[in-house]
Amino acid sequence: MTSAPKSAKWRVQPGAAMTVANSTTRRSDRGIPSSCPPIPRLGPPGAAALPCASMADILLATDADHLLDEVDAALAGTHVVHRIRRGADVLAAVETVDPDLVLLDLQIGNMGGVAASLALRQEEDMGRLERRPVLLLCDRAADVWLARHSGADGWLIKPLDALRLAAAVEGALAGEARREEPALP
Repeated sequence: MTSAPKSAKWRVQPGAAMTVANSTTRRSDRGIPSSCPPIPRLGPPGAAALPCASMADILLATDADHLLDEVDAALAGTHVVHRIRRGADVLAAVETVDPDLVLLDLQIGNMGGVAASLALRQEEDMGRLERRPVLLLCDRAADVWLARHSGADGWLIKPLDALRLAAAVEGALAGEARREEPALP
């Protein structure tokens, strides 16, 4: 995995396996020391900084750049988002980043979000990884059936909007599941 400098914003490097927003440190104890420096908000120069204790590490697995932009818009300044492009890289990225939440796009080229969620839950059930919330980003209402059987804690149906995504992320971090159900005709 590659990491970006501490002042990085969404920096997509050719051939990079992971891109990072803001500074990133491995959280081996799942706690944030009170001595850690504030992390700057994404935004215009001089934007206020948030204390690092209020920011969660979120791992986003998607190969869609527009989805990266949507997540960035919804979570900029409130959480640190780490992006990988391949579902097959989820387990390695979870070990490296130690995220507080995993966001999985249902449609990823080589290994979809359902398979990545099932693999993550299997590793957690075997005691090799600590359990963490997983949100699945579904492409259509018909995908909810897959989401129900994926082991994910919650799911959202695209198209996303910043308020729904931010509310789902905050809820998942607080231990609440958000499961959008398709409307009946």
